Amino acid sequence: MKRIFFIPSILLLMVFVACDHVEQPNPIVATTNKKCQKVFKNGLVATKHRKVLVEDFTGHLCSNCPEIAYYVAKNQKQYSNQIVAVAIHPSTPTLSSLTAPYGSGDKYRTEWRIEEGGKLFDELFASSPVLPSVAINRDKGGKNYSNSFDSEIANHVNQNSADALIRIQGEIVSENNDTSICMLAEVTFPNNLSGNFHLVSYLLEDSIVDWQKLSGNAVSVFAECNATDCEGFIHRHVLRDVFDHVGINEGVTDVSGSIYGTELSVNGSITAGQIDTVSSSIDVINPKWNKKKLSVVAFVVNLDTKEVIQAEEVYVKYN
Repeated sequence: MKRIFFIPSILLLMVFVACDHVEQPNPIVATTNKKCQKVFKNGLVATKHRKVLVEDFTGHLCSNCPEIAYYVAKNQKQYSNQIVAVAIHPSTPTLSSLTAPYGSGDKYRTEWRIEEGGKLFDELFASSPVLPSVAINRDKGGKNYSNSFDSEIANHVNQNSADALIRIQGEIVSENNDTSICMLAEVTFPNNLSGNFHLVSYLLEDSIVDWQKLSGNAVSVFAECNATDCEGFIHRHVLRDVFDHVGINEGVTDVSGSIYGTELSVNGSITAGQIDTVSSSIDVINPKWNKKKLSVVAFVVNLDTKEVIQAEEVYVKYN
């Protein structure tokens, strides 16, 4: 079960100055999940420039998909911390030949799909259900950018004016043998905006070593692979769960809930100086997840245009 506690927007008179990090207000908000109160005692992370959210829809049997993963890694290195990347294995039935567990023995038996991945894919790519498909800040819906990925990323990175500032923190908290992944995000809006803005939060796991199908050309690109069936492929920034959506962690069963997080707009608008604080938790943790490699991504999206206006990522703290 996942719980959410949303603090209604408040308006503050603020003076915005150029700085690398946003100062933390005092006091920080409490949460309905008592275990997660511990997460609020430490500072949160944020930057003032606009970041780029890259959602890479992929499959472990999609031989062309690692090409996009290569471009994502290349641009993350080039642009340092300006790109927030997510790899999503959609549960869409028409793509099951590329995403579902396959065969017997140890090869390709991992279940990468989550219900939320299918919902996201169907929302963005219903008119063109193919893999790989990529959404960059969702401003054009989604498409396969394999021939223009570098230029598209460059165009987005150069958009330095941020309409939202996000401070985010994640922590694994245990109490009486009950463990949760806690998330806190604070969103500050420096400008007046019109639209249906929501805060969405993802849980990712990075650097998972497992099987991946590669094209012949891609084998030489990935140092860990020496064949088109690569046992040691490093799967980066894999979407494991979506905060605030009540569903299962693996497979394709549709349960219930929203993949669009928490609404921040009031009557279809945002007021300059508005600050919203959202907390949530994931209370069912797959024991196979590597706690050292988990991170939380939070982003603000305008559901009217589908455009993401800001994203942040932070590693989950654990004891």
